[in-house]
Amino acid sequence: MTRKKSKRRKAYKTIFIACEGCREHEFLTYIKDLFDEELQERNIRIEIDDKKNNTFGGTPEKRLSTALKNESKYNIVIAWLDDDVQIEDTSIYRRLEQSWCVGRISDNISLDELRKLNINNRNPIIILAQPLSIESVIIRILGKDIPNLNELLSAKSKVDKLKNSLSGIFGFKDVDKEYQYYLENLSKEDLISRAKNIECLKILFEILNIKL
Repeated sequence: MTRKKSKRRKAYKTIFIACEGCREHEFLTYIKDLFDEELQERNIRIEIDDKKNNTFGGTPEKRLSTALKNESKYNIVIAWLDDDVQIEDTSIYRRLEQSWCVGRISDNISLDELRKLNINNRNPIIILAQPLSIESVIIRILGKDIPNLNELLSAKSKVDKLKNSLSGIFGFKDVDKEYQYYLENLSKEDLISRAKNIECLKILFEILNIKL
């Protein structure tokens, strides 16, 4: 009797996302769950940084450090960052120089300029929530307009205005309720349609191999 050959399972592509806060965690987890079927078909597994690590938010240095610690453990490692602050601990640039195989990174480089240095998409890949923060991304993905942000305002004041606007859309300030809000108010069709005009989501879906 001949033994039947067992089908070899196709290896999964693993993706790790280090994000800055609970709001990012809830939003990205919703996207992961919403497209679970498509990700399974493409043999993609996503792990998002543990929510307890994001309870009080985080600096770009902390999130990049988390991403760098995991860069060899996954096929793709993403550092999802807000664009409202600059990196203060420039030692992180030395680590990125090694990981990205690039020359010396200027200490006063912006986050947007920094991410563009990674032309070969080596780990960690930086994705920036723009303008300024995750709140602006969520406001637009929910089909609303970003409030007018006076150029004279500081970056913090602008982000506070975005947060207040988003809380008004949600009707609450409890971040733990946001996932349920997405379930009830953000369909897959609407998300795909609106994400086409949001750069950070276009980059994310390209990595996930999901066509918008």
